[in-house]
Amino acid sequence: MLHLDEQPGGDDPWRPLPGQITPRERIPDMTSIKPGDRVTAQPPGHFAYQAQVEEVAPQFGVVWIRDLNLGVRKMVGLDELWSAPA
Repeated sequence: MLHLDEQPGGDDPWRPLPGQITPRERIPDMTSIKPGDRVTAQPPGHFAYQAQVEEVAPQFGVVWIRDLNLGVRKMVGLDELWSAPA
């Protein structure tokens, strides 16, 4: 049982709990991703999910990804993509 002054993550209050998504970094531009890369996608106002890049279309500003949980293919903008947690 935790006392009121204890953090659930132990000594480091910023350490993620099991099952939490670790800190991510925005993907800076389309040249930094390629098919096969794993990413975290998070459309505004929605939950984050893990995905794999299938196609990069810089001329249109979009990336085709496959949601690793549902298996569906989605088209997203670069502003919705983050580096995948390690």
